[in-house]
Amino acid sequence: MSPYQFIGRNKNGLNYLKIFSSLIPGFWSRRKIYGLLFLLCLFALLFFFLL
Repeated sequence: MSPYQFIGRNKNGLNYLKIFSSLIPGFWSRRKIYGLLFLLCLFALLFFFLL
């Protein structure tokens, strides 16, 4: 079960997701998601090299 399906089954989670997405306009746009993935990769590499 994907986390999106899990959130969809929980009404409180779904309402929280709506509020969260409304607070951050354009957060779910493809460019922002790729940007977040890129930042996550950078942090993972930094963490790996610091260890």
